[in-house]
Amino acid sequence: MACQFILFDMDEKRVTDEEGYSILEATVALEIDGRNVFRSVGVEGARHTVIMHSREQWINETLDIVEDFKENPKSDAEYNFWMYGTGFGFKLKRNGDSLSIYIAVNSAGPTQGVTWPQTVQVGAVSSKEWIEAIVSVSKQLSDMFLRLNKELYHNRFFQEQQRNLMILENWLS
Repeated sequence: MACQFILFDMDEKRVTDEEGYSILEATVALEIDGRNVFRSVGVEGARHTVIMHSREQWINETLDIVEDFKENPKSDAEYNFWMYGTGFGFKLKRNGDSLSIYIAVNSAGPTQGVTWPQTVQVGAVSSKEWIEAIVSVSKQLSDMFLRLNKELYHNRFFQEQQRNLMILENWLS
């Protein structure tokens, strides 16, 4: 896969907690063509990302990308994917089917000593590759909750996210 999210430093015991959805944190890295793009700003990833709330925003923003494709396949648009609980995010600039990816660093949270504000271009991928990466990491998280906290898996809000993931998967096929 040319583009993939890597999650580490996740304490799976937190998933079993009643508040597991809100308290699960992970370090998030992004690899493009096998290269960890966070190294371009001097870190291995965005530590202490509140991962499930970040995932919500990622899924919604990815749905916006899909809608934009339906409405205007040649559009130049921008999208933001934030890692909640940190000062890091990704800014994506679309040009047709290509997405230029930037790491954005701001004062919204801890930046692990990385200076802010700054935006650094870290690569480019196709829209399909980006959407596949979002779907893949989202499914990984869903599978973990299904395995460790089945009660949450049946939550109406969580089920809505699962439906949105299915929309993304259908668009990919």
